[in-house]
Amino acid sequence: MFQHLRELAGITHDDDGEKAIVPESFLAETLACVWCSSIWVGVFWVAFDWIWPLGSIRFALVFALSAGAILVNLITSR
Repeated sequence: MFQHLRELAGITHDDDGEKAIVPESFLAETLACVWCSSIWVGVFWVAFDWIWPLGSIRFALVFALSAGAILVNLITSR
């Protein structure tokens, strides 16, 4: 999913899926860095929470349950 989003921003990937070329644009540079994109996701999430508090909690619950399922899968597959 994120690779497709990065490609829409103009980032190209090599055969292994690693970033090959990152154009000099705000969106591309933000999506190329996980640390940078996490900050912007946090900023937009706070704005979303201010606009629609109940909806943001519901969406957060979906992401939290998904993360929990991923962690359970990682722990049990070892």
